[in-house]
Amino acid sequence: MENIDRLVVEDILIPEKLDPREKDYKFLTGAADLNGNGSEELLILMQDLTFAVRVDVLRIYFKIPES
Repeated sequence: MENIDRLVVEDILIPEKLDPREKDYKFLTGAADLNGNGSEELLILMQDLTFAVRVDVLRIYFKIPES
């Protein structure tokens, strides 16, 4: 769990200029083999107004193609 906490802080919050010391950002994690290659991908689900309208953020972190 420590590695996931670090990943959330360093790869999601800090690049978005959010300070984890100012607010307790809640998230859920899971893993699933989304592309069927035998290796599970890490999923991080965050619900916060900062991310509610930021579809571009999801595309960057999860490489979701634009439709």
